[in-house]
Amino acid sequence: MSVPASDLIAADLRRGELIGAYDRAKASLDAGEDDPRLRYLCVLALARAGATAEAAERYRTLRIHRQGDVDSLSLWARILKDIAVAAAGARRPLRMRRAADAYLRVYRQTRDFFPGINAATLLRLSGDVAGAETVARDLLAYPALAEPLDYWAAASRAEALLVLGRTSEASDDLALARSKAGRDYGALSSTRRQLALLMEDDAAYPERAGLLDILRPPRVAHLAAGGGLFDQHEEDDVGAMVDRRLRQEEAGFAVGTLWGAASLAAAERALAHRAELHLVLPFSARDYVDRIERDLPPAEVARRRACLDGAATVTAVTADGDLADPKLIEYAAVVARGLARTRARQLSTDCVDILLEPAAPHVASADLGADPAAPGPVREIRAFLFADVLRFSTIPESRLPLFWSTFMAGIGETIDKAGAEILYRNTWGDAVFCVVAEAAAAADLALSVQETAARLRGRDRAAPELRIGLHHGPVFRGFDPIRRSATYFGTQVSRAARVEPIAPPGGVYVTEPFAAVLAASDAVGFATEYVGVVPLPKRYGEHRMYRLARSQAVG
Repeated sequence: MSVPASDLIAADLRRGELIGAYDRAKASLDAGEDDPRLRYLCVLALARAGATAEAAERYRTLRIHRQGDVDSLSLWARILKDIAVAAAGARRPLRMRRAADAYLRVYRQTRDFFPGINAATLLRLSGDVAGAETVARDLLAYPALAEPLDYWAAASRAEALLVLGRTSEASDDLALARSKAGRDYGALSSTRRQLALLMEDDAAYPERAGLLDILRPPRVAHLAAGGGLFDQHEEDDVGAMVDRRLRQEEAGFAVGTLWGAASLAAAERALAHRAELHLVLPFSARDYVDRIERDLPPAEVARRRACLDGAATVTAVTADGDLADPKLIEYAAVVARGLARTRARQLSTDCVDILLEPAAPHVASADLGADPAAPGPVREIRAFLFADVLRFSTIPESRLPLFWSTFMAGIGETIDKAGAEILYRNTWGDAVFCVVAEAAAAADLALSVQETAARLRGRDRAAPELRIGLHHGPVFRGFDPIRRSATYFGTQVSRAARVEPIAPPGGVYVTEPFAAVLAASDAVGFATEYVGVVPLPKRYGEHRMYRLARSQAVG
C-alpha cells in the first residue's frame, strides 16, 4: 500500500525540507490529486520557505479558505503576518494589527489555542499590549495548555508566558517543548522565528538569545573542501577533525562536494554522524560515476558510490562541461556554500563552515585527474541577465523613436551605473542581454532596471513592462567573427535566455544556481522567494525558480 502524498509532504516539513515539500505537493496536485490537506500543505510549505507572494497567490487559486478548518483559516492570517514582518516604518504596526485581527477571527470562531496565541503575539507587536495580555491569560486557562501533552501546546504556553513577560516560567516550557519536538525541525524553526519576532525588543527581553537557543534545530555544516591529494594518514586526520566539529556544533545537516579526498572523508563522517547529507557535483551524477570508475581503484569507487547513495540530495551545477575543468569544481564548491546557507535560513538555525585542509601542502590538482586545458576560448563563471519588453510588437511605428530615446535610454543609463561589473551588453530591439561579473551586482542591476522601468511608466502610461531572468554558471569568453568583437557563449547562456519568458511582468526570476551563489556571497539587501519547479520554454527542461526582490528593513 502506497503512502499518501500528504504524509510524505508532512514528513518533508518536519525535516525542514521546505522546497522539496512544495515540489512534491505541486506535483501531486498537478497529477490530479484533490486532497484538502494536500492543498493546505502545499501553501504552508511556501509560507514557511518565505515565498510570501507565491503563498498568497496559491492560497487564493487553491481556494484554501473554503476548507473551513482551523489550520486552513489560520494559514491566511499567517500569510498576512509574513507581509507585516516584511513591512517597514509606520506601515508595520498597521499590518501587524491586520494580521492579528485575522487570527482573532479564527480564534473566536474555533476557540483553538493556535490562532489564539498568534493573535496575542501580533496584538503585542501592533502596540495593543492590553489586548495581547488579555488573550494570553485566556489561553493559559485552557486545560490543554495548563498541562501540555504535545509540542505545540508546550510551545504555545511558553509563548503566552512571554507575552505576559514571565520569562523564567517560559524557559521551563520551552525546554519541555524541545523535549517533545523530537526531529520535527520544521516545527522548531517555525516557533523560533515567531519567538524571535515577539522578543525583537532586546530591552524588554534581555534573556532573548538564551531562550531562542533552547529551540534551535541542529546546525547546518558546510563542508568546505579543496581538491588536493594527500595520503591516508592525513585523510584520517581530516575525518577525525570533521567528527569533532560535527559533535561540537551539534550539526544535523551537512552540505559539500565530493571531489577531493578531503571532501570524501568529510562526507563519510557526516553519514556516520547520521547527519542529513546534501552533495553538489560539478557535473551530472552519471558523468561523475563514469569518471571515477575510469580513474579510481574499485575500493575508492565503492566509497564514493556509498556517499552518493547515502545523500539526501545530489545536485549537479551543470549537465554539461569539461569534466576536468577546475572552474566547475570551484563553482560546485560555491553553490554548496550557498545551499548550506539557504538551508540554515529555512531551518532558522546556524550555518557553520568546516574547512577541510590537508595537513601539508600538495600539488593543486584534483584527485580525479586533470586534463590539459584546451586551446581557444576561455571559460569563466559569470551571471547572465536577460530582459524583454512585453508587447514590443504592438508599439506603433510612430512611437518607436520616443521609446528608444526615453525608455531604452533610461534602461541603458541604469546599466551604465553598474560600471565595471558589466562585462558584456547587447540588445536586439526589444531584448537586453548582459554578462555580469558577480551575482550580487547582477541582482542589483536587475532590480534597478525594473525600478527604472516602473518610474518611466509612472511618467508615461503607454510605456511597456519588462520581464527579467537571471542565471549563473560557466560560459565561454571568445571572439565573435560576425561582429568582430569579444563575446560570451555557451549552453548556460541559452538556458538563461529561457528564464526571462516565464518571469512575471515587472518581476525578476532567478535560477537555483543563481540563488545559491547569491546566498554564498553573503550579500545583504536581497530576498529570494521560492516559486517552484517551472518548465522552461523550447524544451529546456524543468528547473527550480525563485523570485528576486529587495529585502525590507524591519522596524
